[in-house]
Parts: sequence; structure tokens; C-alpha cells
Amino acid sequence: MQTRTETLASLYQDGFFDIPSYQRSYSWEEAQLADLIDDLRYLPEESNHFFGNIILDKQDEQYRTDSGRRFDVYDVVDGQQRLTTALILLHVATQYDELVEETVAKDNLIFPIDERPRLMPQDQDSEFFRDSLFGSANLERETPSQERLEHAKEYFESTFEELPSDVSVREISERLRYDCKINVVEIDDNSEAASIFETLNDRGKPLSS
Repeated sequence: MQTRTETLASLYQDGFFDIPSYQRSYSWEEAQLADLIDDLRYLPEESNHFFGNIILDKQDEQYRTDSGRRFDVYDVVDGQQRLTTALILLHVATQYDELVEETVAKDNLIFPIDERPRLMPQDQDSEFFRDSLFGSANLERETPSQERLEHAKEYFESTFEELPSDVSVREISERLRYDCKINVVEIDDNSEAASIFETLNDRGKPLSS
């Protein structure tokens, strides 16, 4: 097991992130989205926001493109709600500020290749996430998690349209990318991933097999 501290921007540049099938689907609702915006909006200057622990399991095989590019791929054992929401917020921010769009594209934070974004949810939501939420397709929402994903995007759009004068979309984007500190825990094998996942979720309603 290895640990390191990164910014959100540097973490996204490490590779691709897949949400494994044993994870629950996207579940954040408006209360959690509002908390994130408030955390970023009211973050004091020259301060950092602790974005929590992200637990990753590096896959054995790299993602290879037809042009020969290679990317490390990580299963997200814990932290998928935060990573997914942050990517949606960043994508929406690029639509409201040209400089944000330019820098995010230059750093390849969202779409390093045309085939897929940095993060992909489970199979049932992957096409909607890639082609509709982050693309130009207009796919029907077919699952509750797709409804929540769409709501997250619409919530950030309405928030950015109504921001007060004391903060800008650019400031929120920069704070998200560079001032959110993440404790990244990279584990070594699948058995360790399963053990950690069960430990993190051993309260409340039992997990299904």
C-alpha cells in the first residue's frame, strides 16, 4: 500500500479512472453539490481544502490507443462520488470561461483522448456519461443514477449563471484543481481492495454479494 498527497489536477493527469461494478452508482444529490460549491466559494485565499481520501487499485493492463498512447488505469475503491462530481463541475466551468476551457484542454484533464473521459462509471451509465453528459448526444436517462448525473450538471450550470460578484467561475475552477488536496491511497491487489471496501462500508445496510 502506498500513500501520497496530490491536487485534483495532478491526480487526473495520472491516468484513467474506472468505477468497478461492485460500487454503488452515482448518488450525490443537491445537498452534497451545494456543500462542494460552498467549500470552494468560501475557501480563504492561500488555503487548501482537504478533499478526503481516494483509494485506488491500479489495473495490471494499461489502456492503449490505436495511435500507440498508453495510460495507467485505476479502479476507484473509494472516492468515486467526489471524483465524478469534480469532473462534472470542471466540465461545466469550461463552458462559462474561455481561459478555463483553454487550460483544462491544455492539461488534458477531461478528454485526453477522443474515446473516453478521464473517469468512467459502471457499464449501465458509461454511454450516457460519455456521450450525453460530456458529449453532444441527447440520450434518454434510463437509470436513477443518470438522473442524478444530469441534475449535477444542471445544478452547476444554474449556480454559475447566478454567482455573486465576490467569486468567479475561474476562481472556483482554480480552487478545485489546485487547492483541493487529496490523500491518495494506492493498494496492491484485488483482495486488499475488497477488504478495504468492506471495511469502509461495514455500517448501516449490509452490502450485497
